[in-house]
Amino acid sequence: MKLKRIETILELNEIDMYGAGAIPFSFYENEYYFLLGRETKDVNWSDRGLYGSFGGGIKKDKEKNIDGLIREFWEETNGFFGEHELIDKYIKDNFNKIFNVHSDVYRGVVLFLPVKYESSLAKYFSFSNNFTKKILNNNKKEIEIIRNNGFLEKDKAKWMKIDDIQKNMKKFRNCEKEVIDFIIENFTQEFTDLYQIKPL
Repeated sequence: MKLKRIETILELNEIDMYGAGAIPFSFYENEYYFLLGRETKDVNWSDRGLYGSFGGGIKKDKEKNIDGLIREFWEETNGFFGEHELIDKYIKDNFNKIFNVHSDVYRGVVLFLPVKYESSLAKYFSFSNNFTKKILNNNKKEIEIIRNNGFLEKDKAKWMKIDDIQKNMKKFRNCEKEVIDFIIENFTQEFTDLYQIKPL
């Protein structure tokens, strides 16, 4: 598996990569939980209906890799983890403590962001998406405009434990299979050094 940890923001910004994102996770009642997003089913994308990180393409001509990563995470989580400025500060202040992996297959970096476990978060994520679409009267043109601005690309979020991930391997995006395998192989109860920082 060709996965490498990126140690500094400077190193991250120097990588020639396509995309970046993050997977929120929590250690709750002696188990790891990962919040994964499903690519929306109502478009003709090759990955439609498959789960993965909250992330996407970097705008190489307009932003640094770190800024693209933060922007994509904020957009795809519908701001559920706070204002863009709050997430920006958290990730940049703690980058050297936040575990991440660089994948040649994914062609980018995925951060593992420690968050507080909220069981209802996944449900409210779906409610939020459905509410937005209803406000727009399910107008495809209006929804497409919002999607072109980075929102409503995920239609569902789901908390998964390691067992859930192992049972649902066919439900993950192919480009992120390395990252999913990494989770299964490395997130053990001894992996506690990730909690040296306050969760987002």
